[in-house]
Amino acid sequence: MFGVEDWSSGVTSGVPQLLCPVELVAYWEGINSPSNGRIVESSFRASNDPKEPATDYDLACAISMLPQEAGLVPIANGKALVICGEIPFAAWVSATDFLGGYILVPEFWTEAGPDCQSILLTIHPNAYSNTGLELVSTEGFVLFAATDCMRDSDFESIKADCPAGIYQVGACLYDTAEFQLRIIRVKAA
Repeated sequence: MFGVEDWSSGVTSGVPQLLCPVELVAYWEGINSPSNGRIVESSFRASNDPKEPATDYDLACAISMLPQEAGLVPIANGKALVICGEIPFAAWVSATDFLGGYILVPEFWTEAGPDCQSILLTIHPNAYSNTGLELVSTEGFVLFAATDCMRDSDFESIKADCPAGIYQVGACLYDTAEFQLRIIRVKAA
């Protein structure tokens, strides 16, 4: 049984989370001003000062506010996946039947947490919407618990072991009276 209480999860303060290719982690600058003359394009500013340079966190927030499950943000010569919405915590669960895994975001649950592994096995592959998003990694992924922080933050990040490759992103909502779980599927193409 794999319930909510068993999760190795990234706990946040409600900020968007980021699934970042390992090889790009060092380039994420969170709320810090972009370095080396880099310019981040975003209309959102966490500082509420439009004259301040936009940060990686500003761009993640702008994407997170869109009415979608996830979006891509550029980092260096690649892209990372922003999990949209206000997220209290999320977990990475490796898939057992394909290369990749799932980002699980609980929206609601009762005290008796459900068996998440069993839930994942009962969801038909066609239940996942095709977001049209793709991620590329040569070393796997890291699920950042907080996009406002850099790689060495006080929030714990989770290593998502995946072989090198291109991954397609799908989304599904599992909803019962006792449990609501947002699921982002990251599956090798």
